[in-house]
Amino acid sequence: MVHSIGKRITLHALDDGVGIIIKAPRRTILVILLILWGLLWLVAGALAIVNMFTTGGLGSQLFAVVWFFFWLTTLVLASAQITWQVVGKEVIFVRGQTLNMRKTVHYVVSDKSFPMTDITNLRATGEFLEPFSARSTWSLWGVSGGSVAFDTPEGTERFGIGLNEADAQALVSALTPYLKQPV
Repeated sequence: MVHSIGKRITLHALDDGVGIIIKAPRRTILVILLILWGLLWLVAGALAIVNMFTTGGLGSQLFAVVWFFFWLTTLVLASAQITWQVVGKEVIFVRGQTLNMRKTVHYVVSDKSFPMTDITNLRATGEFLEPFSARSTWSLWGVSGGSVAFDTPEGTERFGIGLNEADAQALVSALTPYLKQPV
């Protein structure tokens, strides 16, 4: 059985639990701007490569090499962001006594697993950003964080990136029966 919540969430009943797929938030304007930026950035990179091999001074060549690595890093990050926006998804499985959270972009996978006995306080929540945290930086780009949270002994875990409040609350309601602790 498949059940949908909003436009981005599907719940799949499994023999021994539930599977939840949450599509990454699609921010069309961001994708278009990053593609345009990337095209201009490719031109700038090509000019830097030409400069590395045509300029006579060692200082300007060294600057061009350093700039080229900066250019390459930012191009890779922008490409990853575009790919996440277009095909990324979060997959949550509750099977037996384990909750697995996975973020996928094609074959690139980030995977976490939690025993049910460690999970407490499942809730819909807002995005709380910490000013000097790398995790908060990725939340601003829509790559980490989430509108659903639960606590573990190691800290708070989040999923459901960019969900609105109603979808987050509906997801918590749908997920709660699967997280009941055995007596």
